[in-house]
Amino acid sequence: MVTSYQDNHVTKIWKWFKSCLYKPIPGFKYSTRIMSTFIMSVTAIYMITTAELFVLLPIVVYVGLGISDLFSNFIDTEYDDVGRIWVEMGMRLRGMMVSAVVLGAFISIVLILRTLTAYRKHLLMMYRGDMSFLPPGRGSPQSAMVCCLKYSGYQVGFFVWAFIIMQLTIVVFIVVVFYQIILPVKHKVVSKFISNFNLIWPAGAFGGVVYLSQIVLSHWLFLQDKGKVLGIDNRRLFHVGSYFLMFYNIVLGIFTCISRLLRSLVFGLIFLGRLDHSTLPRNYEMLDPGYRAYVGFLRVEEAHCHPVMVTFCRLLQHEVHSDTDYRPGVNVIMAMRRRKPSMARSRLRWLVAYTMIRNPSLQIRRAPMIIQRTGENIDVKFPR
Repeated sequence: MVTSYQDNHVTKIWKWFKSCLYKPIPGFKYSTRIMSTFIMSVTAIYMITTAELFVLLPIVVYVGLGISDLFSNFIDTEYDDVGRIWVEMGMRLRGMMVSAVVLGAFISIVLILRTLTAYRKHLLMMYRGDMSFLPPGRGSPQSAMVCCLKYSGYQVGFFVWAFIIMQLTIVVFIVVVFYQIILPVKHKVVSKFISNFNLIWPAGAFGGVVYLSQIVLSHWLFLQDKGKVLGIDNRRLFHVGSYFLMFYNIVLGIFTCISRLLRSLVFGLIFLGRLDHSTLPRNYEMLDPGYRAYVGFLRVEEAHCHPVMVTFCRLLQHEVHSDTDYRPGVNVIMAMRRRKPSMARSRLRWLVAYTMIRNPSLQIRRAPMIIQRTGENIDVKFPR
């Protein structure tokens, strides 16, 4: 029973992990170009990982042994503690390198799968006529085609650079944590990080108290119905609190700015290889060359892979090259020609109306012709 219980939990965790990484949609097929791009990205990451593990790792091990031998001379001297730390860190250098390579490769593969999911989501939104995720000023068709040509190379290059920079960052982080926290605690030595942390933590605790106090005051005093309604209650007390808390928030804002900078660095590093996310703000996204190439690629894909257009072209091709009699769903136009003109016209209008209702993205192309014929303004609304 214990084994089956553990297996059920492992199965649930694996299903949850797969749903977070990639959730397939039945019937959706990726284009050959996008699959080729991501296969090349995975291949490049695999080649770099292999080269680092079998070529660079022996060099790192040799350097680590050299560091251990060099600082072993400082043991039993006045630099005994520092010498022991560096000797042990030189011996652990191989493990740090392997951890950084494996973790960087795993994160890169996860980002590739998430990029595929984002590409599918954005393309389906464009099929429905929802362009809300795209920035304004997307450029001309010529610029979109140029960006489409750049996308595959950009995506592979960005993933490679993101993988390399991520590994270097992980190595630096592991070395700093190992040298400043783990080894000093193990050898009972007070490092600079711990000594500086003892000086900084009271300020951090004070900032946390100020932040929590603002949450409590907003919930119980400043908002109506205990925070359920966005309406100010106790207005005078609110203005008094705003005045006195402003000075504390100035100090808190200085440290929060540093936190904002660190978060920008972390998320910028994580999303460096993902061209579906721009590293620039909303109104400046098109200044990002990688994101601009992604948007141009999406526009070309939507213009040439739209399901309605593909289905129409297939029906038209069958109609042109078919010499057989009427078959439902293929020779529709030929069958309507054999009927009375009034019946054929009515059926065509019904088919056009049905197509417009089922495909809102085509309404905006149909509206100018109706306006030109009737002279009436038509309000075209797209579902969100």
